Amino acid sequence: MTESDGERRLRFRYNVLLTVLVLVAPVAMPLDVGAVDWFWVVSGAVLNGVAVGPFARTATADRINDLAGEPGSLRKVIAIVVMAVGIWSAIAVLQPSAVALGSFVVGGMAALLVVETGRKIRS
Repeated sequence: MTESDGERRLRFRYNVLLTVLVLVAPVAMPLDVGAVDWFWVVSGAVLNGVAVGPFARTATADRINDLAGEPGSLRKVIAIVVMAVGIWSAIAVLQPSAVALGSFVVGGMAALLVVETGRKIRS
């Protein structure tokens, strides 16, 4: 069964609206208190956009995914835990400001939503 042009346009509008709505709260709160570091917003967006976009389609990313195992496997759980511990350790050592960390996360979330919305639209 194929999608009609009307269904594709409706799905596109839905995905864009959902992306905007998901981004409103995390972006509005820092803007409200004037606590946004735009360098870190852009850095988070670029880093996450590359990681989940072009890099995710490389042979290196495929090898990393194969090493982690199938979804739900113990190897996948261990890989996620190791990654989380690595991120927490980096935060503990570097001790970034809350504004920089929050800005980086918001930028990363924005990139993730944009890339995933683009994938859904193309499929």
